[in-house]
Amino acid sequence: MSTFIADPKDPQDILFHAQVVRPWLEEGETIADVEVLSNKPELVVDQVAHVSGVVSYRVSGGVAGQVYLVSCRVLTSTGRRAQRSVRYTVKNL
Repeated sequence: MSTFIADPKDPQDILFHAQVVRPWLEEGETIADVEVLSNKPELVVDQVAHVSGVVSYRVSGGVAGQVYLVSCRVLTSTGRRAQRSVRYTVKNL
């Protein structure tokens, strides 16, 4: 599992993010299923989609002073699994 660190986020921000999975996919392999989850309910993740090896999602909310982890779990058409995570620090900006 890889963890990336996002720029600080204000609680009022509504941000769109993407995880590029394409380089990891083999020839002819596609994303069969994806799940994107926050480790705490205050940080809302929605509008999850995937197209051409890129997973996109929207992040909103969060409480200033808190750190959140958003995990993106991918299942491919060949049954391979991968997980990438992003750490979000919420601050009043």
